[in-house]
Amino acid sequence: MIIFILSQSIEDIQKKYLKIKYLRASYVHTTKTKQGNSITYKGYLTYSAPSTLEFHTTEPEEQKIIFKDTMIITIIANDTTIQTIPKDMIFNPYYFLIEGYKNYKSELRKDENYIDIFLNSDRMFYKNVHFRLRKNDYALIKVKANDINGMEYEFELKDIIQK
Repeated sequence: MIIFILSQSIEDIQKKYLKIKYLRASYVHTTKTKQGNSITYKGYLTYSAPSTLEFHTTEPEEQKIIFKDTMIITIIANDTTIQTIPKDMIFNPYYFLIEGYKNYKSELRKDENYIDIFLNSDRMFYKNVHFRLRKNDYALIKVKANDINGMEYEFELKDIIQK
């Protein structure tokens, strides 16, 4: 019964995110090292189907980071860098919700307002990923993750527009 509920809920969430053509949200992103040092970024993000996620950072400095399939493009002032890395190492929450979750042991919890999805793995770059979605519209409002190097990532999303 619980397995059916998990797979049905994941299926419903996937259907929702596969239909989204455009999404915009403001965000606060905090990255913390295993030594306890942290930095907080603020700005807005846009997601364009099928696989482009852009972070427009306004604080602590203006920059733009574009995730496109397996490519990361970083633009700070007039300096641009381009990297190619494996898809499962790019921290794209929408990739995880649509297909990346298959590489993880999944657990789903619901209450009256939220759905929490926990992904755990000993063999993936991101060991633990926790998504919090609003129950009424599956809007992603928070993501936490830990990677194999001890880094911790946390995103909080607000002012979400989905089309």
